[in-house]
Amino acid sequence: MKRLVGPACLILIFAFAFLTSRGVLAGRNEPPLAGRNEPPLAGRNEPPLARPRVTATIQVGAVPEGVALSPDGRHIYVANNGPDTVSVIDTSINTVTSTISVGAQPIEIAISPDGDRAYVTDPGNLTVIDTTNNAVVAVIPIPGQPVAIALTPDGLHTYVTDITGNDMVIVDNVRLAVTATIQFESASVGVAISPDGRRAYVTHYDSGSVSVIDTSSRAVVTTIRVETDPQGVVVSPDGRRVYVANTGSNYVSVIDTLSNKVVSSVRTGAQPLRLAISPDDDRVYVTNGGSESVSIIDTQTLTVAATVLVGSSPSHVAVNSEGWRAYVTSGIEVGNVAVIESIPGEK
Repeated sequence: MKRLVGPACLILIFAFAFLTSRGVLAGRNEPPLAGRNEPPLAGRNEPPLARPRVTATIQVGAVPEGVALSPDGRHIYVANNGPDTVSVIDTSINTVTSTISVGAQPIEIAISPDGDRAYVTDPGNLTVIDTTNNAVVAVIPIPGQPVAIALTPDGLHTYVTDITGNDMVIVDNVRLAVTATIQFESASVGVAISPDGRRAYVTHYDSGSVSVIDTSSRAVVTTIRVETDPQGVVVSPDGRRVYVANTGSNYVSVIDTLSNKVVSSVRTGAQPLRLAISPDDDRVYVTNGGSESVSIIDTQTLTVAATVLVGSSPSHVAVNSEGWRAYVTSGIEVGNVAVIESIPGEK
Protein backbone atom coordinates (compact mmCIF):
# COMPACT_ATOMS: atom_id res chain seq x y z
CA MET A 1 0.00 0.00 0.00
CA LYS A 2 1.37 3.39 -0.88
CA ARG A 3 2.39 5.57 2.03
CA LEU A 4 0.57 8.89 2.18
CA VAL A 5 2.67 11.89 3.00
CA GLY A 6 2.00 15.53 3.80
CA PRO A 7 2.88 18.60 1.70
CA ALA A 8 6.39 19.10 3.11
CA CYS A 9 7.47 15.54 2.34
CA LEU A 10 5.91 15.61 -1.08
CA ILE A 11 7.84 18.75 -1.93
CA LEU A 12 11.07 16.95 -1.08
CA ILE A 13 10.09 13.82 -2.99
CA PHE A 14 8.47 15.34 -6.05
CA ALA A 15 10.18 18.76 -5.97
CA PHE A 16 8.31 21.18 -8.22
CA ALA A 17 5.57 18.69 -9.10
CA PHE A 18 3.82 18.81 -5.75
CA LEU A 19 4.73 22.46 -5.33
CA THR A 20 2.67 23.10 -8.43
CA SER A 21 -0.33 21.21 -7.12
CA ARG A 22 -0.22 22.49 -3.54
CA GLY A 23 2.11 25.51 -3.66
CA VAL A 24 3.06 25.40 0.04
CA LEU A 25 6.45 27.01 0.51
CA ALA A 26 7.88 27.38 3.99
CA GLY A 27 8.87 30.91 4.87
CA ARG A 28 7.29 32.54 1.82
CA ASN A 29 4.86 34.82 3.66
CA GLU A 30 6.00 37.94 1.87
CA PRO A 31 4.68 41.41 2.77
CA PRO A 32 2.54 43.18 0.20
CA LEU A 33 4.28 45.50 -2.24
CA ALA A 34 4.21 49.19 -1.55
CA GLY A 35 1.55 51.41 -2.99
CA ARG A 36 -1.26 48.90 -3.18
CA ASN A 37 -4.78 49.48 -2.01
CA GLU A 38 -5.46 46.17 -0.32
CA PRO A 39 -9.05 44.89 -0.21
CA PRO A 40 -10.48 43.62 3.07
CA LEU A 41 -9.24 40.28 4.36
CA ALA A 42 -11.11 37.77 6.50
CA GLY A 43 -12.43 39.34 9.69
CA ARG A 44 -12.37 42.91 8.41
CA ASN A 45 -16.04 43.63 7.69
CA GLU A 46 -16.07 42.22 4.17
CA PRO A 47 -19.03 43.12 1.95
CA PRO A 48 -21.01 39.95 1.19
CA LEU A 49 -21.06 38.57 -2.34
CA ALA A 50 -24.38 36.76 -2.49
CA ARG A 51 -23.73 35.34 1.00
CA PRO A 52 -21.41 32.47 -0.07
CA ARG A 53 -21.07 29.58 2.37
CA VAL A 54 -20.13 25.90 2.46
CA THR A 55 -23.32 23.87 2.15
CA ALA A 56 -21.86 20.36 1.80
CA THR A 57 -18.62 18.42 2.17
CA ILE A 58 -18.09 15.32 0.03
CA GLN A 59 -15.43 12.79 0.99
CA VAL A 60 -13.21 11.61 -1.86
CA GLY A 61 -9.73 10.03 -2.03
CA ALA A 62 -6.64 11.22 -0.16
CA VAL A 63 -4.79 14.32 -1.39
CA PRO A 64 -7.40 15.47 -3.91
CA GLU A 65 -6.02 17.84 -6.52
CA GLY A 66 -7.69 18.70 -9.82
CA VAL A 67 -11.46 19.06 -10.04
CA ALA A 68 -13.64 19.49 -13.12
CA LEU A 69 -17.35 19.78 -13.78
CA SER A 70 -19.18 18.17 -16.68
CA PRO A 71 -20.75 20.67 -19.11
CA ASP A 72 -24.26 19.64 -18.05
CA GLY A 73 -23.33 20.10 -14.38
CA ARG A 74 -24.41 16.59 -13.42
CA HIS A 75 -21.01 15.21 -12.43
CA ILE A 76 -17.78 16.33 -10.78
CA TYR A 77 -14.49 14.60 -11.49
CA VAL A 78 -11.72 14.71 -8.87
CA ALA A 79 -8.10 13.58 -9.29
CA ASN A 80 -6.98 11.86 -6.06
CA ASN A 81 -3.20 12.06 -5.77
CA GLY A 82 -3.03 9.58 -2.90
CA PRO A 83 -4.88 6.44 -4.09
CA ASP A 84 -4.24 7.04 -7.84
CA THR A 85 -7.92 7.39 -8.68
CA VAL A 86 -10.55 9.72 -10.08
CA SER A 87 -13.74 10.14 -8.06
CA VAL A 88 -16.97 10.75 -9.96
CA ILE A 89 -19.56 12.68 -7.96
CA ASP A 90 -23.26 12.94 -8.76
CA THR A 91 -24.05 16.60 -8.07
CA SER A 92 -27.75 15.92 -7.49
CA ILE A 93 -26.94 13.91 -4.34
CA ASN A 94 -23.36 15.12 -3.62
CA THR A 95 -22.13 11.52 -3.45
CA VAL A 96 -19.29 9.61 -5.10
CA THR A 97 -20.93 7.15 -7.50
CA SER A 98 -17.85 5.78 -9.28
CA THR A 99 -14.09 5.49 -8.76
CA ILE A 100 -11.70 5.12 -11.69
CA SER A 101 -8.13 3.84 -11.37
CA VAL A 102 -5.62 5.97 -13.27
CA GLY A 103 -1.84 6.49 -13.26
CA ALA A 104 0.26 7.14 -10.17
CA GLN A 105 -0.28 10.46 -8.39
CA PRO A 106 -2.77 12.19 -10.73
CA ILE A 107 -2.66 15.97 -10.48
CA GLU A 108 -5.03 17.82 -12.80
CA ILE A 109 -8.16 16.98 -14.75
CA ALA A 110 -10.17 18.60 -17.53
CA ILE A 111 -13.40 17.70 -19.34
CA SER A 112 -13.94 18.01 -23.08
CA PRO A 113 -16.47 20.61 -24.26
CA ASP A 114 -18.93 17.85 -25.24
CA GLY A 115 -18.47 16.10 -21.88
CA ASP A 116 -17.51 12.76 -23.43
CA ARG A 117 -13.89 12.70 -22.31
CA ALA A 118 -11.91 13.46 -19.17
CA TYR A 119 -8.17 14.12 -19.38
CA VAL A 120 -5.94 13.49 -16.35
CA THR A 121 -2.24 14.26 -15.86
CA ASP A 122 0.14 12.11 -13.85
CA PRO A 123 3.95 11.84 -13.88
CA GLY A 124 4.79 10.92 -17.45
CA ASN A 125 1.29 10.45 -18.87
CA LEU A 126 -2.00 11.93 -19.95
CA THR A 127 -4.84 9.50 -19.21
CA VAL A 128 -8.02 9.74 -21.29
CA ILE A 129 -11.33 8.57 -19.76
CA ASP A 130 -14.57 7.86 -21.58
CA THR A 131 -17.12 9.53 -19.30
CA THR A 132 -20.03 7.59 -20.75
CA ASN A 133 -18.79 4.39 -19.07
CA ASN A 134 -16.01 5.76 -16.81
CA ALA A 135 -13.38 3.61 -18.54
CA VAL A 136 -9.80 4.51 -19.43
CA VAL A 137 -9.52 4.51 -23.23
CA ALA A 138 -5.95 5.75 -23.70
CA VAL A 139 -2.73 6.53 -21.85
CA ILE A 140 -0.58 8.99 -23.79
CA PRO A 141 3.12 9.26 -22.78
CA ILE A 142 4.08 12.87 -22.02
CA PRO A 143 7.73 13.93 -21.61
CA GLY A 144 8.87 15.28 -18.25
CA GLN A 145 6.41 16.00 -15.45
CA PRO A 146 2.96 16.88 -16.85
CA VAL A 147 0.97 19.20 -14.61
CA ALA A 148 -1.72 21.56 -15.86
CA ILE A 149 -3.98 20.95 -18.84
CA ALA A 150 -6.31 23.05 -20.96
CA LEU A 151 -8.49 22.01 -23.87
CA THR A 152 -9.12 24.18 -26.90
CA PRO A 153 -12.73 25.39 -27.25
CA ASP A 154 -13.29 23.01 -30.18
CA GLY A 155 -12.06 20.09 -28.07
CA LEU A 156 -9.52 19.00 -30.69
CA HIS A 157 -6.34 19.67 -28.72
CA THR A 158 -5.07 19.50 -25.16
CA TYR A 159 -2.23 21.72 -23.93
CA VAL A 160 -0.11 20.10 -21.19
CA THR A 161 2.52 21.98 -19.17
CA ASP A 162 5.76 20.42 -17.92
CA ILE A 163 7.10 21.51 -14.53
CA THR A 164 10.49 19.82 -15.02
CA GLY A 165 11.24 21.10 -18.52
CA ASN A 166 11.09 24.41 -20.32
CA ASP A 167 8.30 23.32 -22.61
CA MET A 168 4.62 22.52 -23.12
CA VAL A 169 3.21 19.82 -25.39
CA ILE A 170 0.10 19.82 -27.54
CA VAL A 171 -1.91 16.61 -27.79
CA ASP A 172 -4.12 15.83 -30.78
CA ASN A 173 -7.30 14.51 -29.15
CA VAL A 174 -8.34 12.60 -32.29
CA ARG A 175 -5.01 10.88 -32.89
CA LEU A 176 -4.37 10.62 -29.12
CA ALA A 177 -0.74 11.60 -29.58
CA VAL A 178 1.63 14.49 -28.92
CA THR A 179 1.90 16.46 -32.16
CA ALA A 180 3.74 19.66 -31.15
CA THR A 181 6.02 21.12 -28.47
CA ILE A 182 6.39 24.78 -27.49
CA GLN A 183 9.69 25.82 -25.88
CA PHE A 184 10.07 28.45 -23.15
CA GLU A 185 12.93 30.01 -21.23
CA SER A 186 11.68 28.54 -17.95
CA ALA A 187 9.47 25.71 -16.69
CA SER A 188 5.74 25.90 -17.41
CA VAL A 189 3.12 25.46 -14.69
CA GLY A 190 -0.43 26.68 -15.31
CA VAL A 191 -2.19 27.08 -18.66
CA ALA A 192 -5.45 28.63 -19.86
CA ILE A 193 -6.84 29.22 -23.35
CA SER A 194 -8.92 32.19 -24.46
CA PRO A 195 -12.60 31.59 -25.30
CA ASP A 196 -11.93 32.21 -29.01
CA GLY A 197 -9.05 29.73 -28.95
CA ARG A 198 -6.56 32.23 -30.39
CA ARG A 199 -4.35 32.66 -27.33
CA ALA A 200 -2.90 30.44 -24.63
CA TYR A 201 -1.52 31.82 -21.37
CA VAL A 202 1.18 29.88 -19.51
CA THR A 203 2.57 30.66 -16.06
CA HIS A 204 6.25 30.23 -15.20
CA TYR A 205 6.77 29.67 -11.49
CA ASP A 206 10.51 30.24 -11.29
CA SER A 207 10.62 33.39 -13.45
CA GLY A 208 7.47 35.13 -12.20
CA SER A 209 6.05 35.53 -15.68
CA VAL A 210 3.26 34.59 -18.09
CA SER A 211 3.87 33.61 -21.72
CA VAL A 212 1.26 34.61 -24.31
CA ILE A 213 1.04 32.10 -27.17
CA ASP A 214 -0.50 32.48 -30.60
CA THR A 215 -2.24 29.12 -30.99
CA SER A 216 -2.24 29.25 -34.79
CA SER A 217 1.53 29.72 -35.11
CA ARG A 218 2.24 28.08 -31.74
CA ALA A 219 4.75 30.80 -31.02
CA VAL A 220 5.30 32.96 -27.93
CA VAL A 221 4.25 36.48 -28.87
CA THR A 222 5.11 38.19 -25.59
CA THR A 223 6.03 37.55 -21.95
CA ILE A 224 4.36 39.43 -19.10
CA ARG A 225 5.99 39.92 -15.71
CA VAL A 226 3.63 39.23 -12.82
CA GLU A 227 4.63 38.51 -9.23
CA THR A 228 6.32 35.82 -7.16
CA ASP A 229 5.65 32.15 -7.95
CA PRO A 230 2.67 32.33 -10.35
CA GLN A 231 0.68 29.12 -10.68
CA GLY A 232 -3.02 29.07 -11.57
CA VAL A 233 -4.36 31.12 -14.48
CA VAL A 234 -7.83 31.73 -15.95
CA VAL A 235 -9.22 33.85 -18.78
CA SER A 236 -12.44 35.83 -18.45
CA PRO A 237 -15.45 34.69 -20.55
CA ASP A 238 -15.11 37.73 -22.82
CA GLY A 239 -11.37 37.16 -23.21
CA ARG A 240 -10.47 40.66 -22.04
CA ARG A 241 -8.78 39.74 -18.76
CA VAL A 242 -6.43 37.09 -17.45
CA TYR A 243 -6.18 36.35 -13.72
CA VAL A 244 -2.98 34.82 -12.28
CA ALA A 245 -2.54 33.40 -8.76
CA ASN A 246 0.88 34.35 -7.36
CA THR A 247 1.60 31.86 -4.58
CA GLY A 248 4.65 33.63 -3.19
CA SER A 249 3.22 37.15 -2.93
CA ASN A 250 -0.41 36.40 -1.93
CA TYR A 251 -1.78 38.44 -4.82
CA VAL A 252 -3.78 37.77 -7.96
CA SER A 253 -2.49 39.70 -10.96
CA VAL A 254 -5.07 41.03 -13.40
CA ILE A 255 -3.85 41.30 -17.01
CA ASP A 256 -5.52 43.32 -19.75
CA THR A 257 -5.33 41.11 -22.85
CA LEU A 258 -5.38 44.05 -25.29
CA SER A 259 -2.30 45.68 -23.84
CA ASN A 260 -0.80 42.51 -22.30
CA LYS A 261 -0.08 44.50 -19.15
CA VAL A 262 -0.91 43.97 -15.48
CA VAL A 263 -3.60 46.52 -14.63
CA SER A 264 -4.37 45.50 -11.04
CA SER A 265 -3.23 43.29 -8.16
CA VAL A 266 -5.74 41.86 -5.70
CA ARG A 267 -4.65 40.74 -2.24
CA THR A 268 -5.99 37.27 -1.31
CA GLY A 269 -5.37 34.78 1.48
CA ALA A 270 -2.05 33.03 2.03
CA GLN A 271 -0.54 31.14 -0.92
CA PRO A 272 -3.17 31.44 -3.66
CA LEU A 273 -2.95 28.40 -5.93
CA ARG A 274 -5.73 27.90 -8.47
CA LEU A 275 -8.62 29.94 -9.81
CA ALA A 276 -12.00 29.56 -11.49
CA ILE A 277 -14.17 32.28 -12.96
CA SER A 278 -17.96 32.34 -13.09
CA PRO A 279 -19.48 32.20 -16.59
CA ASP A 280 -21.24 35.53 -15.98
CA ASP A 281 -17.81 37.09 -15.27
CA ASP A 282 -18.98 38.39 -11.88
CA ARG A 283 -16.54 36.59 -9.60
CA VAL A 284 -13.23 34.74 -9.46
CA TYR A 285 -12.76 31.97 -6.91
CA VAL A 286 -9.20 31.59 -5.58
CA THR A 287 -7.99 28.71 -3.41
CA ASN A 288 -5.61 29.80 -0.63
CA GLY A 289 -3.39 26.82 0.22
CA GLY A 290 -1.89 28.51 3.26
CA SER A 291 -5.05 29.84 4.93
CA GLU A 292 -7.64 27.04 4.46
CA SER A 293 -9.90 29.36 2.53
CA VAL A 294 -11.25 30.53 -0.80
CA SER A 295 -11.15 34.22 -1.72
CA ILE A 296 -13.99 35.40 -3.94
CA ILE A 297 -13.02 38.39 -6.05
CA ASP A 298 -15.67 40.79 -7.32
CA THR A 299 -14.56 41.40 -10.91
CA GLN A 300 -16.28 44.80 -11.07
CA THR A 301 -14.41 46.30 -8.13
CA LEU A 302 -11.38 43.97 -8.22
CA THR A 303 -11.54 43.45 -4.48
CA VAL A 304 -12.06 40.38 -2.31
CA ALA A 305 -15.77 40.50 -1.58
CA ALA A 306 -15.88 37.35 0.56
CA THR A 307 -13.62 34.74 2.15
CA VAL A 308 -14.93 31.23 2.84
CA LEU A 309 -13.19 28.67 5.05
CA VAL A 310 -13.16 25.27 3.33
CA GLY A 311 -10.74 23.04 5.27
CA SER A 312 -7.06 22.18 5.23
CA SER A 313 -4.86 22.53 2.13
CA PRO A 314 -7.42 23.74 -0.42
CA SER A 315 -6.08 23.10 -3.89
CA HIS A 316 -8.27 23.35 -7.01
CA VAL A 317 -11.69 24.83 -7.74
CA ALA A 318 -14.41 24.49 -10.38
CA VAL A 319 -17.56 26.58 -10.88
CA ASN A 320 -20.97 25.54 -12.23
CA SER A 321 -22.51 27.04 -15.36
CA GLU A 322 -24.69 29.45 -13.36
CA GLY A 323 -21.68 30.70 -11.41
CA TRP A 324 -23.22 30.46 -7.94
CA ARG A 325 -21.87 27.06 -6.91
CA ALA A 326 -18.16 26.20 -6.59
CA TYR A 327 -16.43 22.91 -5.79
CA VAL A 328 -13.11 23.01 -3.91
CA THR A 329 -10.72 20.11 -3.25
CA SER A 330 -9.02 20.05 0.16
CA GLY A 331 -7.50 17.73 2.74
CA ILE A 332 -4.52 15.37 2.83
CA GLU A 333 -5.03 11.99 4.55
CA VAL A 334 -8.79 12.49 4.22
CA GLY A 335 -9.75 14.25 1.03
CA ASN A 336 -12.87 16.33 0.55
CA VAL A 337 -14.74 18.48 -1.91
CA ALA A 338 -16.29 21.52 -0.27
CA VAL A 339 -19.40 22.88 -1.98
CA ILE A 340 -19.66 26.67 -1.80
CA GLU A 341 -23.07 28.09 -2.65
CA SER A 342 -24.43 31.61 -3.00
CA ILE A 343 -28.04 32.71 -3.28
CA PRO A 344 -28.70 33.43 -6.98
CA GLY A 345 -29.69 36.99 -7.76
CA GLU A 346 -28.27 38.51 -4.58
CA LYS A 347 -25.30 40.85 -4.61
